[in-house]
Formats: sequence, structure tokens, C-alpha cells
Amino acid sequence: MTADEHLIARWYRIDAAGRIVDVDPDWDRFALSNGGERATRAHVLGRPLADFLTGDITRMYLETALEAARLTGKPRTLPYRCDAPQRRRALEMTLEPLPGGDIIVRHRLLHSEARPPRGPALRYGPPQQAACYRCSQCLRLLAGTPARGAGPASGSADLVVADTVCGRCLGQAMRADAA
Repeated sequence: MTADEHLIARWYRIDAAGRIVDVDPDWDRFALSNGGERATRAHVLGRPLADFLTGDITRMYLETALEAARLTGKPRTLPYRCDAPQRRRALEMTLEPLPGGDIIVRHRLLHSEARPPRGPALRYGPPQQAACYRCSQCLRLLAGTPARGAGPASGSADLVVADTVCGRCLGQAMRADAA
């Protein structure tokens, strides 16, 4: 684990309407250290969480997990991956319901390891331009091709992928004992 990984923005709070209303005190330091000048506290507070999610399926997945935490009144803990170009990182997200429908979403780094560069870089795009799907939670590339004949972008070594949530991650989220 690198020293920078201890600066992970560990939590944010969303209100019952799905807007980000508070963030971890280290939020800006983490955003700026990762080139996220437009992801600082001033740019995220008051905005819907959905503005920061890629793909309808990923958005629905997280909205379902949030609603399950609200309805049960119990925390839900879900694993996910959040890789960087040189790091493979496993994290878990805990959704803690609060009175009034607010939820604190906490993130905890479970494991991090260096990874060698390999193959084409992945780039997100709409399903009609994608060569394959990638689970937004575990980051596995999935069999099946959204657009036949799609591949690396013209003149690029990038592989275009579209977001989805795989059956294994969806099953994990839907379990009643996900906490």
C-alpha cells in the first residue's frame, strides 16, 4: 500500500433526495492529489450522487443498495474495485442509514497491489461503441459484445467498454444479509 492510498476520501453523506450534503475532511486533498480539481468539495456539495456515476446499470445498482439500507434501517456493506493505472485496489463500501433518509457512504481500502501495464487501455463509452462490458463493481470484463465489430477506437489502442453490473455483484447486493 502506498502512502497516498491512506488519503482515500473515506466518506460522503447523501440526503434523502440523493444529493451530496457533506464529505470527508480529506476530500479536497484526495481530489487534488489525483488531478480532480473539478471534484473538490465546492464542486460536489449539493449535486446529485447520480451525476458522478457512469452508466444506467451502475446508477440503478447503487440506488437499489441505498434504498435497501433506508428501508431496512441496517447498514449494507458491498465489495468493489477501484483501480488506478498502476494499482489494483479492492475496497468495500458501507451504506449507513441515518434518521430522515440520509445515508453516510463509507469506503475502506481492503487491499492494494502494483500491477504491470498490460494490453490496451480501457476507455468508457456508450454500449453501441463498446467492444465489451465491464462490471463497475468488480471490474471484470464480461463475455459478450454490445456492438458486433466494435474494438479499439480508430487510431487508438484503447479498448472501449460499457458499464454493467455482473450477476455475482448484483447477487451480493441483493442478499438480505449484505451488511
